[in-house]
Amino acid sequence: MENQHLIFVSYPRGGSNMLLQYIEAILISNNINVSRCNYYPICRGPLGNSPKSKKMFEKCECNRFCSINKTHQIVKINEKFKYIVLLRKNKYENIEAYIRMKCFIEKKDYNLAYLKRKKQLIKEFNLYYEDFYKNYFENNYDNILKIYTEDLINDTENLINKIFIFLLNKKIDDLNFKNYLEIQNFKKRMRFNKIDEKNINYIKSVISSI
Repeated sequence: MENQHLIFVSYPRGGSNMLLQYIEAILISNNINVSRCNYYPICRGPLGNSPKSKKMFEKCECNRFCSINKTHQIVKINEKFKYIVLLRKNKYENIEAYIRMKCFIEKKDYNLAYLKRKKQLIKEFNLYYEDFYKNYFENNYDNILKIYTEDLINDTENLINKIFIFLLNKKIDDLNFKNYLEIQNFKKRMRFNKIDEKNINYIKSVISSI
């Protein structure tokens, strides 16, 4: 990862924290130098020249140029960087999970009644999803690796191998990562609330009415 810059992008609540922790831990354990910015959304990556990001950089705990940045932002693709982009396969499940997170932050009871009070938020999150998908998934850039949360859970080993081929042109086996990865533990740790179809259907109805 030396002299490389990785932008780790995700639609909120897709499992990005878990995946990034694994990637970083495996790299570090095999003496591959990485530095990760823990400040959202980006300290000095592709937004480094804007006044807004300069303010972010001043607040950033790491206060240095990091080799890994994580963001939920829709950023212009820079051909000098590599991007890993993560989201769920189902559009409505992405939006539902994001709203559920907002509900948790507000310390409210999450149910259909809550959703009905958040009709405008559903519309806003739908626009965000559409722009997110268009920016990162509707293109053929070689420096973007597009992955889905479901594949991360159900086909972990192959997906992690794909990530390391993308980053380092090596498989996990080549770097003796397989034992460290603890693939089954990854699947157990990826916990998702059971999605209520009534909530999904309501979100669909709001979006279809736009």
